Amino acid sequence: MNDKEKQILDKLKALKSDYPTIYRYIRYILMVLIVIIPLAIFGLYFIGDHGLVLIRTNLTVGDALAYHGSFLAFIGTVLLGALALWQNEKANKINERLFNLENSRENKVLFEMYFLYVEEFNNIFDPIYVLGKPNDGRSSIDIYNVIKSSQLKSLSIKRRLLLLDKDNSGHTYLEYVMDKYNEILSIVLNPSNSPEDIFKEVMRFIKDNNDNSNRKSLEFMYYIRQKFLKEE
Repeated sequence: MNDKEKQILDKLKALKSDYPTIYRYIRYILMVLIVIIPLAIFGLYFIGDHGLVLIRTNLTVGDALAYHGSFLAFIGTVLLGALALWQNEKANKINERLFNLENSRENKVLFEMYFLYVEEFNNIFDPIYVLGKPNDGRSSIDIYNVIKSSQLKSLSIKRRLLLLDKDNSGHTYLEYVMDKYNEILSIVLNPSNSPEDIFKEVMRFIKDNNDNSNRKSLEFMYYIRQKFLKEE
């Protein structure tokens, strides 16, 4: 068995497992071409040699069988090419599905990172998160540390997004977030503000910006969802 015949056999085995009905028809056709037709040719010439000539021709039995063999070789080449194209198309579809699956996973990771970024930022509009409970007695340094820690977490996420998603990490919302962090930090760092003033100014900041921040956050997450979680 030569290499071409081995390739045809391997592809037929793959076809048998994937498409049994098509394989069955191909098997019948091959049986006719390889077994029945050569036997018919030999039988017709055998009958002709014994006086009953059914088809008058100058071809010998060897010529007829050689012609049929050439025809089989042609059919084999065509089948091999067709099977190769079919398997190549099948492989391309599998690769495309794998690529889409991997891309979908990456998109979900990016979406989660943006979600964490927004969630971390929204903490500064939670009075308990920033100022603590009434009996906590947080100092201005404590308040600063809470806000600064949140800002650093957001910056860490933003840096990763800048590396992983250049297309969307430059969105104006991310700049808005940093501006609001700096604004609330400036209140706490203002040396002229007493602890009572810091409390009042932070509460005023939360009251003045909370609704607008929620609206911008929702708009941004809707935008990110459209980018990364598109429905098929």
